[in-house]
Amino acid sequence: MASKMGVFIHNGTILTMKSGKVIRQGAIAIEDESIVDVGKTRELKRKYGRGYEKIGAQGKVVMPGLINTHQHAAMSLLRGYADDLPLREWLENWIWPIEKNMSAHDIYVGALLTAVESIMSGTTTINTMYHYTPEENEAKALADAGVRGVVGHVCFSWRKKEDKKALQDLTKNWHGKNDGLIRVSVDPHSPYTVDPEYMKELHVLRHELNQKYGSEKSPIICHVHVAETFDEREKIQSAFGLKLKGGIMEYLDALGVLDEHIIAAHCVALTDNDINVMRKRGVKVAHNPISNLKLASGISPIPKMLKCGLTVSLGTD
Repeated sequence: MASKMGVFIHNGTILTMKSGKVIRQGAIAIEDESIVDVGKTRELKRKYGRGYEKIGAQGKVVMPGLINTHQHAAMSLLRGYADDLPLREWLENWIWPIEKNMSAHDIYVGALLTAVESIMSGTTTINTMYHYTPEENEAKALADAGVRGVVGHVCFSWRKKEDKKALQDLTKNWHGKNDGLIRVSVDPHSPYTVDPEYMKELHVLRHELNQKYGSEKSPIICHVHVAETFDEREKIQSAFGLKLKGGIMEYLDALGVLDEHIIAAHCVALTDNDINVMRKRGVKVAHNPISNLKLASGISPIPKMLKCGLTVSLGTD
């Protein structure tokens, strides 16, 4: 902060996000990087008028920062690469091959670019899933930029040993760091790239890491792509020799890996039973409309999920 006393934002329209309350000609007082008061400018300026850096917000809306609940922060470097392709071809023929050539520094720089762009757009919290490397990584980039972040290491069946080592290092070194702004998640890539036994192993590992490093206020969550395309059920069956009787969420529920700390990204190809399972288990949804349009993945049944009482958020992917 520029002033030792703090900052006084005045004459703005304050969206409190509490019971729809809006304060016109409102003000916010900030001390030591914490909001200490919110109210009418004419009332607060008597208490916080002197010694504060003053920011006039006339004609502007002042609101809490936006939260991007599904992103791959380092992939800002791949923006515009391999457009207009379906998901499977995009991933297997273009994205995964080029990612093999990305260095730890590339990952850091890409995530730093995303953090800066996020700040400029009013986004102050990023939930990101990508490849973790100890030397330079997304967590360091978000911490250096000063944004709040949940940073996960993406896991695949073909690299279980490496994944578990990365998750241990990520959690030990970053969960709760930067004054609590950085948290960690365990991120199975998807039900068609993570076999059922490994999915269960990662669920157990998350609970073990939570017991050691997490807390009720700062839990280690799970972040996973689910039902992104309508052929995902067939991809799971083909990859692991399974015969699914129901939808994908029903499959994950049968594995015992769903709970209230799951953020499921996309959720396009859901059955009604899937949605009921999500409600029962408290699974949260990260809706990514732009990504779904870019890859022609389909339209997520948002109205149906909201009607069922699910928590639905927005991500950019």
